[in-house]
Amino acid sequence: MVNQQIFLPMVPDSAPIVVNVNQNDYDDPDYAGRLIFNLVNEGHPYDMDGASAIIEGEKPDGTAFAYNANVISASVVRVNLKQQMTAVAGRVVCQLVLSNNDGVVGSYAFWLEVQGSALHGDIA
Repeated sequence: MVNQQIFLPMVPDSAPIVVNVNQNDYDDPDYAGRLIFNLVNEGHPYDMDGASAIIEGEKPDGTAFAYNANVISASVVRVNLKQQMTAVAGRVVCQLVLSNNDGVVGSYAFWLEVQGSALHGDIA
């Protein structure tokens, strides 16, 4: 299970944050896989001012994904990890995209560093 709190600086062109996860870290009814992004600007909570959020990413095999994220408060976004997001081991290049009625108000990069599962077959 992964349930990480991440402080994401809302600074354009900043170095991506690295988030370590495992191939088995994803959200389903019996197994919580969540990333909580605390958005900060110069050490203070960042006010999204009513924006919505999505997570976009591309896995090492070249396939891409995009999922809605949950805006918890003006400065907190929850991403429920989907099995598709952690299906391929390696670096998954991601961005959190914030939008409002006027369009995209910001996108902020981070990397999911997906560690391979220890078991790749059936257990006898």
